[in-house]
Amino acid sequence: MFDRMKTWKYLYTMEYEEGDVLHRGLLGVYNQVVRAQTEANAIMSAQLYWKEFPIESPHVEVLVGKITVLSRIERPKTVMEAFWDQVEQRKNI
Repeated sequence: MFDRMKTWKYLYTMEYEEGDVLHRGLLGVYNQVVRAQTEANAIMSAQLYWKEFPIESPHVEVLVGKITVLSRIERPKTVMEAFWDQVEQRKNI
């Protein structure tokens, strides 16, 4: 499994037009696909993710064809990343 904190560098604030929405999916179901132990479970979860149904969850992934980026901030380092940065800096002294 991958470390999600290391896979993204920025957090964006965006806006989009409703007509640009391609799909809305439950993020929890997406996570089930990622964590599936068998191919059958992954396929079943993926089919649920792509199914169109009303979403009443605050954890929704919105796939859009076009966005406008309003702002971007860099992800703060984790405690361990800051620690290893200090270790690397001391090696170079």
